[in-house]
Amino acid sequence: MYENQEQRISSWVSTALVITAMMVVQIVFGASQILTNLALKQDGFLLALLAYRHLFAAACIAPIAIIFDRITMGMGLFYYGVRDTSAAYATNYSNLIPIITFLFSVIIRMEKLELSTYWGKAKGIGAIICVGGALVISLYSGPSLVVLSHNSMHHKHMTQQPYTNLLRGTLLLIASCFGYAFWFVVQAKLLEVLPSKHWSNFLTCLVAAAQCAVLGLCLDRTPRSWSLGWDVKLLCVSVSGIFASALAFYLILWAVQLKDPSYPSMFDPFSVVFVALIQAFFFGDQLSLGLLLGMILMIIGLYCYLWGKRKEELSENKGSPLISPRVATDPVNHQLLF
Repeated sequence: MYENQEQRISSWVSTALVITAMMVVQIVFGASQILTNLALKQDGFLLALLAYRHLFAAACIAPIAIIFDRITMGMGLFYYGVRDTSAAYATNYSNLIPIITFLFSVIIRMEKLELSTYWGKAKGIGAIICVGGALVISLYSGPSLVVLSHNSMHHKHMTQQPYTNLLRGTLLLIASCFGYAFWFVVQAKLLEVLPSKHWSNFLTCLVAAAQCAVLGLCLDRTPRSWSLGWDVKLLCVSVSGIFASALAFYLILWAVQLKDPSYPSMFDPFSVVFVALIQAFFFGDQLSLGLLLGMILMIIGLYCYLWGKRKEELSENKGSPLISPRVATDPVNHQLLF
């Protein structure tokens, strides 16, 4: 009885840590998308930004990998999509990532659909409600509720610039969603072969930096495109590299290892909320009724999904209740809690 109580507490603590980590990831991603958009508006060379971002990430991860023992397509296509549209527009397409990841996971049998069970229905309904909430934010604004910043002139200048190529940007963003979804699934398989999250993240960032540098030099060798000054471009690559790549990808790998590929992707629509809040606080955008309604729907949908996921874990591991199947069978489980 005492052992079951300890297992219950340990399981709840692990789940709470994963949820907290995924929310932190979305906050970091939202800030990174805003900075990326600002850097690209100031004529930043896209491949140079990507190369420097991955170098910052690799440099940040290297000491951790040495002491304690991602994929270019998704990020690269997203950067090109942001360049052709805007940060707010591009963020909306993160709503597709949970559904695509879930479908990939079901197709390769890493995730069970199980619509005949009540937890399977809860997961499916929760995913639909969560994405629906993000779509409400994207498609319905409604009356404005409050203005959090008086910096409206700067906001108008930054956000009302015409899209460079809306159709091309939209296609690139959709392709980016497939790239990110594929990355989630690949990482789950990779962790079975290379259980060290540190070295996996370091090597991926290093290879991605080399890829972007080689391709970028083939397209543009001018020193101006590759120079970094004390401006928004340096802020973009440093924040994105250290937090949105090194830290965020480590937390995502940890969540994938602890749960499954579709679990961290369920939090992606929340980046829509965080981008809207960042723009409201710092660029004078208004908080609308659509944002409030969308947030409520997303919270309800996420709760349904997490509740269904929890019940699924309990049903799959009746012999050792309240312990996640991945935790129970993972030989490197002792490394999961950071």
